[in-house]
Amino acid sequence: MGYLAKRVINVTIWLVKPRTAAEDYLARRREDPVHAASHDVAPRRIVMFDEVVESLDSRREELGMTKAELARRSDLPPAAIRRLFSQRHKNPTLTTLAAIAEALDLRLSLIPSSTTPGKAEAPTHTVAARLDSTETSSPSGTRRRTA
Repeated sequence: MGYLAKRVINVTIWLVKPRTAAEDYLARRREDPVHAASHDVAPRRIVMFDEVVESLDSRREELGMTKAELARRSDLPPAAIRRLFSQRHKNPTLTTLAAIAEALDLRLSLIPSSTTPGKAEAPTHTVAARLDSTETSSPSGTRRRTA
């Protein structure tokens, strides 16, 4: 009797999914220096927003204020306050930040991130809206039209 020999062959097949047109476009864009520079700026801006929101939330907790109370005091929808303090990616408007800061008895300030060598440190620029309840229609400081 003869016997039958089996041969086992291990074959690894790499399935490479072809790139889409969008992926090709993004790859070309990443090679563009201007586009690459914009990718360097975005994370810094995100960090700035996060720092502002974290400061507002710390102040809220320091005052023992709930998010619902903050929403009432800032005249903003409670959902907007919850989203601002809970979402990972935040993009609040300056009007929203100003309303919250005012409700927390804070001022928004702009501080230079660095100074030019040889120059004295630039002063802090404070942004403060003067709100007069008779002339404004909302915490954002929007003025009413008068005839």
